[in-house]
Order: sequence, then structure tokens, then C-alpha cells
Amino acid sequence: MYDLKGKNVMVTGASGFTGYHLCNELVKEGANIIAFVRGSSDINGIKDLNGVKIVYGDMTDISSIYRAIKYSNTEFVFNCAAVVPVMGARDIPMNTVAVNTQGVFNLSWICSELDVKRIVQISTCHIYGNHPESELPLTEEATPTPEDIYSSSKFSGEIMLKHFINNGLDAVITRAFNLFGAKQRSEFFIPEVIKQVAEEKKKELVVGNITTTRDYTYAPEIVRGYIMAMKMGKVGNIYQFCSGNEIKMSALIDKIIEALNEVTKQNYQPEIISRNPRKNDINRMYGTYKKAKNEFGWEPEISLEDGLRKTISETYVG
Repeated sequence: MYDLKGKNVMVTGASGFTGYHLCNELVKEGANIIAFVRGSSDINGIKDLNGVKIVYGDMTDISSIYRAIKYSNTEFVFNCAAVVPVMGARDIPMNTVAVNTQGVFNLSWICSELDVKRIVQISTCHIYGNHPESELPLTEEATPTPEDIYSSSKFSGEIMLKHFINNGLDAVITRAFNLFGAKQRSEFFIPEVIKQVAEEKKKELVVGNITTTRDYTYAPEIVRGYIMAMKMGKVGNIYQFCSGNEIKMSALIDKIIEALNEVTKQNYQPEIISRNPRKNDINRMYGTYKKAKNEFGWEPEISLEDGLRKTISETYVG
């Protein structure tokens, strides 16, 4: 078991959504945080956090990774750096592969050379693709069937890391299902609904496919799992983090609007219009967190409804 208090912990992609929430939780752990970000990154969310040092570099530039780890005496690494979301990754496929696959190789190589104690690779449930109903909920043993450039590049990153694990690198892989919370970009479903309804005051809420199902968990719960995986996960293992419950997107919209009305004291009742559903979309997806619970006691403590209220309270502008 690793103790992160007083340790030098690098978070790649620290200025992103997951990186931001992870840095916040690592502050509570008493870690010395090295936030590895690109020069163009918006660091407003992390620059004033206690114990955070900003280091500039790029996952596609192996020399910048080497310098960042060597000169900060990094002991542990959470690799949150990635090109997301799914649709955005499709628009820049070469960059997606460069960061999500080659970037993992670059990081793993340098961590092996500099004797970093452990890496936690932040992967994704999207690598699973579509599975028949008989195989749900998905476990860590489900066969990956990635169906787009994002999921393919993330799974390829896992394979790169496995090579180094097989050659002595201490690392674990995490796969989160859908997460949400403060500071998430509006390209994602929940903040997009909040934006249209509460900020733009639209009478018609235009979204994609509302018949699919997903498994949503409040982001601080997920990153708490990442930290537990770093401290207590078994070398080479894969751990899922999710709520264990599926929800149809139409029902999720209802819950978002209900939370908005409760928090803002408004009475939003937009007409829901489903338009331009994503091609090759996954029909049903939800998982189980049984492995993480059995091995180191993680389980979500904040419900979807409470997480939505917290998110709206922290981000709503009106």
C-alpha cells in the first residue's frame, strides 16, 4: 500500500476536467502535486490549489516528459492526459492517436527509465463498445470492441502500458464510465443540457439520441477511486469505476431539469427534441464496481440526484 502524503505526484492533463477534480482530491491527501499541462492550457482551476506546481510539457514530446519527471523527482503518476470527447477525437484523428496511444508509450518509457513507483492510467469504458444484453453489466473481463478513433486509441494506450507492466513497470489501469461534475465542458451531455436550459433559456432542448442508456457517477467519487487504485490496487490490474446503474438519456434529462428547478427555484419545462443521433452509438452501457469494492473498498457514496444538485450549485450562472 502506498501513502501519498508528502509524496511528489504528477497529474498529466491536470487542467482538464478529470485532472482538475483529481488535483482537488490529492490536495486533501497532502500530496505535492506536479500538474503537467500544455502551454496553451487554461490553468485557472488548479493554479491556486495548495501544493500544486505547474510544469509545462506535452505528451507527444518525450523530452518534456523526461524533464518534468526527473527534475520534479516524481514518484507517482496519474495519466489523465487525453484527447476527448468522442466526437472531438474524430475531428483530429492523428492528434488523438499521438496523445492517447503514443503519449502513453512515451510516459511509460520515461517512468520505467526514471524508476517511478507507480502509474495509474486513466482509461475509459468506451473501449468496450456494444455488447449484448446477456453480457451486462460489463465487468473488467468484458472483451474490448472499440468502434471509433477515441476508444481505439485509448485501448491501444492500455496495450502499450501492458508491455511495460510485463517488463517490470508498476502500473494499474482504471476504466471509468460516464462521469459529471463542475467544470465539465459543454460538449458533454449533462453540461450541454444545463447550458441550453438554464443559461440560454431555450424553450426547445435539442439533444441527440435519448433512447440509449449510460452509467453516470459524480466526478469526485470517480477520482477518489483513482486514488484508492494508486494506493491499494494490484500491479497490472484493471479497475472499473461506475454507479452500477443504467439510466436512459430521456430519464436523465428529466432528472437534470428537476435538479435545475430545485436549485435555481425556477420552473423550466423545455420541449425535448432528439436530433442527429451519433452514428454507431452504443445502445446500452453500464458496469459493475464489484472488483474495486472487493479489493480496496471503493463504492460510490453520492447519488446521481445529489451529484446533479451539487454540480448545478457549483456551476450555475443566472
